[in-house]
Amino acid sequence: MHKVQQAANAWSHDSFGLYQFCHVYPVKGQPFVGKFTPANLVIGRAELNYEHGSQWLGGGEFIQRNDKSVRWDIANWMTDLDIMNLLVECIGQSVWAEFAKVAKLAPSKRQSYIETLTKLLDRGNTTHREWLKVLDNPRTSTPELSALLEAVTGKQMFSFPRRYMTPMEVAIAETQRLSAYRPELSPLLKGLEQVEQMSRYVDCDSFDLGADEACIFNMLHGHDVNADWLEQFVLAALSKVADKVKSFDQVVMLRPLDFYTPEQLADYHAVVAASGSWASSYVPDYTWLDRALVEQAL
Repeated sequence: MHKVQQAANAWSHDSFGLYQFCHVYPVKGQPFVGKFTPANLVIGRAELNYEHGSQWLGGGEFIQRNDKSVRWDIANWMTDLDIMNLLVECIGQSVWAEFAKVAKLAPSKRQSYIETLTKLLDRGNTTHREWLKVLDNPRTSTPELSALLEAVTGKQMFSFPRRYMTPMEVAIAETQRLSAYRPELSPLLKGLEQVEQMSRYVDCDSFDLGADEACIFNMLHGHDVNADWLEQFVLAALSKVADKVKSFDQVVMLRPLDFYTPEQLADYHAVVAASGSWASSYVPDYTWLDRALVEQAL
């Protein structure tokens, strides 16, 4: 989940990122305390999370307030090292050691930059004062630390391109992950994947969720999957794709929507044809497709 969040925030200039870990059952504002566990977390847009506040729409995981031990509380004075030590103590040293072995943990690029710069910069050297201000600032980003290291060493640092995930890719990844805990999300996952698939093939780009991201956010936070909204969402996206290939029939052939009846698709086809326009209010997003199937259909 952390890697997905990093990819979602790859180009974010916000200090805390555009995408956050959001609680299904909130930590505050409800009778119980929401857990920080995968089943109770959703990677969602920060502004939607702020609007959501302490609402509880159903589901998630929580504990009784009396069951919460103050021994594991994080205090404001704690450093990252203090928090890590507390975490290891809570989990258990043996479990942590096994996890580190399986996950093949290695220092992050950010941490390696900090450790290198700490050795190179001399706090007694007045010419290093401005560099130390950047190093000591907790809000300094990893790319900024890389640039600082380049300035200090006079060498250009090579780094691999950062993985970037679109809002649609994040929505699909989170819906797929949460489907393991909530099988009722399967129709939503199927619809999102189909829209992304056709958009990637026809538009070569990820589908722009726009205002629909809020609906998906709510469904991942416990709302029942809205079948009417999902149908309109997918069909409107089909209409947008049809505008690219000039044929609704061909778009339907790209990927049969077997959870919609032929009558539903025929009715929608008739409505769109009568309007004289294939346009919709949606902009395409992401997805993959069986190229042989597409070529056969077209």
